[in-house]
Amino acid sequence: MDVVTEFSLQLGSEVTYHGKSYQIRQLTGNLKTVVLEDAISGRLLRAPIAHLRPPSPAAEAATVPAIPLELVSDEQWAEAQKRLAIIQPLLARRGDGQLVQEAARRHRIGPATLYRWMNQFEATGQVSQLIPSRSSGGEGKTRLSAEVEALVRASVEEVHQTKQRFPLKRVYHDVTARCRRHGLTPPHVGTVRNRVLAIRQEKALRFRHGHKAADDQFRPHEGKYPGADFPLAVVQIDHTPGDVILVDDKTRTPLGKPWITMAIDVYSRLVVGLYISFETPGALGVGMCVANSLLPKEAWLHRLDVLGEWPCWGKMRKIYADNGKEFRGNMLKRACEEYGIDLEWRPVRKPNYGGHIERLLGTFANEIHELPGTTFSNPQQRGEYPSADKAALTLGEFERWLLHLIVNIYHKRVHTALGRTPLEVFEDGIYEKTGLPPRFQDELRVKLDFLPYFERTVQEYGVVLDYIHYYSDVLRPWVHALEGDSPKNKRKRKFIFKRDPRDISVLFFYDPEAKGYFEIPYRDLLRPPMTLWEHKQVLRQLESEGVTAVDEEALFSAYEKLREIEAQAVSQTRRVRRQRRQAKTESSRAKSIRQEMVSAKLTPDGSTPNELARSLPLVTGPIQPFDELEYEAFD
Repeated sequence: MDVVTEFSLQLGSEVTYHGKSYQIRQLTGNLKTVVLEDAISGRLLRAPIAHLRPPSPAAEAATVPAIPLELVSDEQWAEAQKRLAIIQPLLARRGDGQLVQEAARRHRIGPATLYRWMNQFEATGQVSQLIPSRSSGGEGKTRLSAEVEALVRASVEEVHQTKQRFPLKRVYHDVTARCRRHGLTPPHVGTVRNRVLAIRQEKALRFRHGHKAADDQFRPHEGKYPGADFPLAVVQIDHTPGDVILVDDKTRTPLGKPWITMAIDVYSRLVVGLYISFETPGALGVGMCVANSLLPKEAWLHRLDVLGEWPCWGKMRKIYADNGKEFRGNMLKRACEEYGIDLEWRPVRKPNYGGHIERLLGTFANEIHELPGTTFSNPQQRGEYPSADKAALTLGEFERWLLHLIVNIYHKRVHTALGRTPLEVFEDGIYEKTGLPPRFQDELRVKLDFLPYFERTVQEYGVVLDYIHYYSDVLRPWVHALEGDSPKNKRKRKFIFKRDPRDISVLFFYDPEAKGYFEIPYRDLLRPPMTLWEHKQVLRQLESEGVTAVDEEALFSAYEKLREIEAQAVSQTRRVRRQRRQAKTESSRAKSIRQEMVSAKLTPDGSTPNELARSLPLVTGPIQPFDELEYEAFD
C-alpha cells in the first residue's frame, strides 16, 4: 500500500530506532536528538532524530491506498475537499459525541462515516484520503463501533491529555477496563496508539501547556508580517538567476548561469528549501523547492560532503509564491492541497509579502559576485571582467558552495532584524511554540508528488518519451492494454510516468495494480545519463542543423558530438593557454638576460655591454618551447 505517511515526534510518540520500538520521553532542546524510552525495559537513551523511523506496520492506521493526484478527477477532488470542510470543525473536538451527532444530522451523514473520515484524514493529514471510496476488497473492516470509539476517545482525553502525560501502556489498560465494564471487546493496542498519535496539536498544546501556548500557535496575531507567528507558519518562495557562469562537469566548458529557487521561513528567516538548475523557473522549480522544504536535509548534505547541520523539515501552513503565470500550475496547487499547505500568490502592490525572500536572494547575490566566473548584476559592474574565461565551478560544486554558505554562515550569523541567528530563532520557536514537526516515511513519494507527469501507452518495446525508449519487465503486463473491460473499446490505455529533470535516464511508472511507483531505465542501458537541460540543448542543436527526422539514435549521436566538440575545444584551449604561458616565460627570460648583460662591466667576447645588447636578436614572434629551439652557446 503506497501511502505517504508521517510519524510524530511529539512527547509520548511511538517510534522505531535500530529496529526496536521506543517512546519519546524527552525533547533535548535542539533539533538533532531526543531521549527515548524502551517500551519493555524502561531504559532511557539519547538518539539522533535522523535515525528514527515510524512505528511498526501494525501500529499504522488503516488508510485508503494512495493514488497519484493526476488520476484524481476534478469532481473527486472537490468531493474530498467538501468532506474535509465538514470534519474540520470536529477534529479538535471529536470526543464530543453531541457535536458529531449534530454535524451528522446537519449534513445527513451517519456518525460512523464522520468518524471514518476523521480517522482516514488524521492518519496521514492528506486530502486524498477523503476521495470517494474505491473498491478495496474490504476497506473499513477495522472500524470501531461508535460505542468503543467514544470510550477510546474518553480514555485518551482523561488519561493521556493531562499534565502527567501518561504513556500509551496506561491509556491502553484504561481503555481495556472501560470496554470490559460495558461488555465490549477491547480494541487492539495499535488502534489505541493510532488514536493517541492522531490528537490534533492544538488540543494537545491546550491541555498540556495551557491556552496561551495554543493561542500563540493557532490564533492569528498582529505583527510585522500577518500570520508569521511561529516556525513554518508562513514561507516565501522566489527565484533569481545566479550571477555566475558554470562549467561542464567533465569538459569544463562554460554552460551558462543557473537559476536558484529558494524558500525562507518568515518567522525565523531560516532557509527551509532550495532548488538549483539550468531550467527556466516555473511550477517545476517551485514544486521541487517545496518538496525539498518538506524533507530532512541530512542525506543531501552528506552526499555533497557538506559539513554542518540543517535541522529543518516539516509542513508549512502557508506559502507565498511569485504572482507570475509560470508559477500557477494546477498540479502544483493540488499537491500543496494534498499536504495541507495553503499556496497563495503574492498580492499585487504588496511588496512586504515577498520582501523577506527578495532581501535574502540579494544577500546571496553579493556573495556570488565573489566567485570566479561571476557576471555581476549588470554590465557596468562587470566592466571588462572575462566571466566565461574565469568560469570554474560546475553545477554540483556551486550547489555545494551555496549549501555551505547557507548552513555554516548565513544560518549562524546574527540577523539584524532579529538580533539573533536564524537557526537559534527557528529552534527556540519549534520547542516553545509548535513542537517537533512530523517526518515523512517515504521521501521519494513526496518528491514524486511535486514532479510533473506524462501519460503514455505501453508498447512491446516499452514506452517512448521525448524520443527516448525506456523499458522494464514491470511494464510487461500492460503492453497494449486497453481502456475499460469492454471488448468493443479499442482505445489504448495511458499510464502515469514521471521523471527527475536532473537525470532523465530513469522514469517512474505508476503501476495501477501494485499502487506504487517503479523505476523504468533506458531500454539501451549503455546510453549516457542526461539532464533535461542537456536534452533540450541537443534538440536545439539538431533544429539549427536542419534535422527534421529526430529519433533516439540522432538524439544521442548529437549528444556525443556535442561532447566531442566540447572536449576538442577544451584541448585546444589548454594548448593555446600553455603556449601563451611559455611565450610569456621566454620573453621575460630574454629581457632579464639583456638587462644583466647591459649592467655587466665586461662581456665574454670583450665587447661593451651596449654593443652586445644591440647584437642580440629581437623577438618578433611567438617563442617556441625549449626543446624545439636551435641555438649555439657562447664560446
